[in-house]
Amino acid sequence: MKPLRHFGLGILTALVCLIATSASSLLAQPVVSIEQDPYRKLEELDTPWGLPDELTDRLARRAAEYETAAPSLECRETTRSVRYPRSDRPAEGDAREATYLLTLEDGSMVPVRGHERSLSRSGRSAVPPAHAWTQLFASYHQPYFAYRDVGEVPYGFGTARRIQFRGAVPHADGADIREWEGTVLVDSVSLLPLELDAQPFNLWPRLEHQRREYAQSFKLVFFGLIIRFKPRPIAERVHVRFDMQDSGLTLPVEAYVETVEKIQADQAIVRSRLLASYEHGFTAIP
Repeated sequence: MKPLRHFGLGILTALVCLIATSASSLLAQPVVSIEQDPYRKLEELDTPWGLPDELTDRLARRAAEYETAAPSLECRETTRSVRYPRSDRPAEGDAREATYLLTLEDGSMVPVRGHERSLSRSGRSAVPPAHAWTQLFASYHQPYFAYRDVGEVPYGFGTARRIQFRGAVPHADGADIREWEGTVLVDSVSLLPLELDAQPFNLWPRLEHQRREYAQSFKLVFFGLIIRFKPRPIAERVHVRFDMQDSGLTLPVEAYVETVEKIQADQAIVRSRLLASYEHGFTAIP
């Protein structure tokens, strides 16, 4: 297996600075205002759901290019995480690094079995691997999603098309991207993914139901420790940033996962954060 290609010094320096800045921001534990959730503003739009056939065909062809490239890709992943205890103890953090090959599994680009999957499980529910989102518009996934174009925005030296998506598969554990909803920015010309924000479909109503069940559940006090017999209302939200690689495709270079717990009807709190950065290389020409 050939070693990963080195990035330019400038790119590496910028990435290190970005990770350092992001890692320091992990230490703050913000309260999440559900009233300001950006998905609520999207629901106010009267844009009809559905994309033109020509656009969905182009997006599907792009997704197929990732399928072809997957068996030749090697990825080095570095993660930094912090957990906020439910007490006055300070936040706890750690860092990990792993190198693995990528493959296709159940229609998604994922690390080869047996290798590290830092994003596959965070908190109590699962999070799709960052590379799985490259198959968001794959032909075999399109029947399980609703899409709509919510307009173009400036991005870098060009523009990006913002597409909202909503999965139709009932929530199980969150490992399947078809259980999620969110928005993705794709380059207006190439249609390559640039940034993605996602959370499990119907997140806040589902967590509110779990919060009420948890609050009303039977509890057992054992040596000052309160044990309840219902799970806490916890879920994850994810942001993935893509960048151009030597393959001519954009691939994840950073993923940011927040584990949130709903504590009131209109409020949630961040319980943990994870920041993953990625470097890619080819083991062979696909």
